[in-house]
Amino acid sequence: MARHTAASSLWVAGILSIAWAAQAQSPPDRSAPVAQRDRDRPAAASTPGLLAAPKKDKAKEEAKAKEEAKAKEEAEAKAKEEEEAKAKAEADAKAEQEAKKKDGDVKVTEGKVPPPDEEAKVDPADAEFVEEKGKTYQYLGLRGRMVLIPQFMFGLFGADGGKTVWSPQFGPEFAVRRNGFEYDLWLTYASYSMSNAPFKSSSDPDNAYEIVSSSIKTISIGSDFLWSAPMNPRLSFVYGGGAGIGIVFGDLRRNQSYPPNGVAGDPNGYLPCRDVGSPSVPSQPSGQYCDGDNGHYGSYKEPSWINGGSKPIVFPWIAPFQMGLRWKPVPKMAVRLDVGFAFPGPFFFGLSAQHGLF
Repeated sequence: MARHTAASSLWVAGILSIAWAAQAQSPPDRSAPVAQRDRDRPAAASTPGLLAAPKKDKAKEEAKAKEEAKAKEEAEAKAKEEEEAKAKAEADAKAEQEAKKKDGDVKVTEGKVPPPDEEAKVDPADAEFVEEKGKTYQYLGLRGRMVLIPQFMFGLFGADGGKTVWSPQFGPEFAVRRNGFEYDLWLTYASYSMSNAPFKSSSDPDNAYEIVSSSIKTISIGSDFLWSAPMNPRLSFVYGGGAGIGIVFGDLRRNQSYPPNGVAGDPNGYLPCRDVGSPSVPSQPSGQYCDGDNGHYGSYKEPSWINGGSKPIVFPWIAPFQMGLRWKPVPKMAVRLDVGFAFPGPFFFGLSAQHGLF
C-alpha cells in the first residue's frame, strides 16, 4: 500500500512536470501585448477621450476669435462716434463764426474756422475797421511831400556853393490794397526852385563862381510799394519804398559874378556881372572876373540836354526806404504819415489822405 501510494505520487508528480514543461514551451498569449500596450498608454485606454481634447481646444480658439472681433467692432464704432462728434463740433463752430461774421463782430478767413483760442479778439466798435483777408480794397486820395536837399549834397556831386533847398511835391494817388500790402500809383508836381546862390565846379578857380537861380519843376509818375504791420484795427506801421520818373520844365539861370572889393572872399557876397568886363575888376591870381569865357550874363538861361546844355529833360525819383503810420479815422478813410530817404534828397516827409472806393 505504501509502495502503491508512493508510485501514485510519482505518477502525479510526473504528470505535473510534463504539464509544466509543456506550458513553458507553449506559444505566448497574443492578448498579452495588447494588455501591455494598454498599460503603457493609459491615456489611450478610451477612444472617446482621444477625440474630445482637440474639440475642446478648437472651441476655445473660436470663442477667443469672437471676443477679438467683438472688441474690434466696438473700437471702430467708438472711433466713428468720436469722428462724428468732432465733425459736428466743427460744423457748429463754423456756423457760429458765420453768424458773428454777418453781425460784423469777427472777420473769418473763408474756408477755415480758427480754433476758439485763435479767434481774433476784436472790439465790436472796431469791427468795421478790420480788413478781410483775401479781399481787395481801393482808395483814391491826395498826397503831399516835402523834400530836403541840404547844401552839403552839392559838394557830394563835385560843386562848391549852392544852398539848402526845400522841394514841395503834391498830387493825386490811387491805392490798391490786399492782405496788408498796397501799391500806390501817384502823379505829382514838384518844385525845385532856388534863389540866387554862388555856384561853381570844385576844380575851377574862384573867378569861375556864377550866381545861379532855379525855377525848375517836374511832373512825375511813379508808385510806392508798402507793407503793413497792424498795431490795432485802426493803426498800422507801414514800410517799403518807391520809384518814379519826371519830365523837367522851367529855367536854370546863370550869371558870372565878382567880389565887390575885387578881392576873393566869401562867394555869398559876390555880385552879378553886367557884361564882359563890366564892371572892370582887377585881375586876380585866380584869373579875371567878368571875362569872356562864356556868355553867362543878364538873362542867360541854361539850355537842356537836347540843346547841348546841362539842364536835364527828365528827373528820377528813387526812394529805397520809407516808413510811417497809417491811421483810419473812419472805416473808409486812411491817413498816412511817411518819412524816408530819396534821391533827390536825401530826406523827405509826407502826408497822404485816401478815401475808399470799394
